[in-house]
Amino acid sequence: MEANREYEERFHRIFIICATGKSIEEILANLRHRLNNDDATELREAAEEQRQIVQIRLRKWLAE
Repeated sequence: MEANREYEERFHRIFIICATGKSIEEILANLRHRLNNDDATELREAAEEQRQIVQIRLRKWLAE
């Protein structure tokens, strides 16, 4: 996907998003929106997405 490559070139890391409950269209719109972020803003948004992913995984793990 071109937008994914553009993200990696711009921020030098992979695009991360908590995809739970999101459609492909929502994820792509989020990616395109975040391409407009400055480096500091994007780092905060990526960290928040990672936090959400970890929280979901922990809840699943604790429920087992």
